[in-house]
Amino acid sequence: MATGLLPGGSVAALTVLALTGPISTIIAAVRASGVRAAVWFTGPGPAGRA
Repeated sequence: MATGLLPGGSVAALTVLALTGPISTIIAAVRASGVRAAVWFTGPGPAGRA
């Protein structure tokens, strides 16, 4: 059980770290598009939380 936990946790952590930048860029582009459904789906963003 523990033999799978360490590699699985490591892979999950590395995947999150690797995808954080590209996903943030994609979400910023979707929000900037101004399409209501896209903005609703991705949320208002930091500027919209007042």
